[in-house]
Amino acid sequence: MFTPSSRTASVLRYLLEGIVTICAAYASVAIFTWALGQLAMARFWEPWVRQFGVLAIEIPSVLVALASGFAIGAAVGFAFGRRALHIAALAGVLAAIAWLVGVATYPEGESLLWSSAIAATTLAVGLVLGSICTRRIRYA
Repeated sequence: MFTPSSRTASVLRYLLEGIVTICAAYASVAIFTWALGQLAMARFWEPWVRQFGVLAIEIPSVLVALASGFAIGAAVGFAFGRRALHIAALAGVLAAIAWLVGVATYPEGESLLWSSAIAATTLAVGLVLGSICTRRIRYA
């Protein structure tokens, strides 16, 4: 039977955590873009725009970003327990960087920079909160 050395085991663990971090970042951005598209198609917020202005679309977008990050963070928390916070924090940073770089590459990206920065930050916070809330459930 193959028994890896402690160094090999730690390298494999870091490799697994790196792969999960990249997948969690990608999944959170993918769920966020899908949910944001659903929010845009629903158009239930259009009457609110006259009354509340830009907050009528910004607040639901922030809540969608928080829920998307929380869902993936919760899955990471259930799967990885105590190591979930490190994975979710790195995934949040990767997701925020990917989201902001994606917005900055478009010619109209400068006008969307503030709302995208808020969405990227909220997505990262959702990932961390989801992992914090669920990692103790695994050991309950």
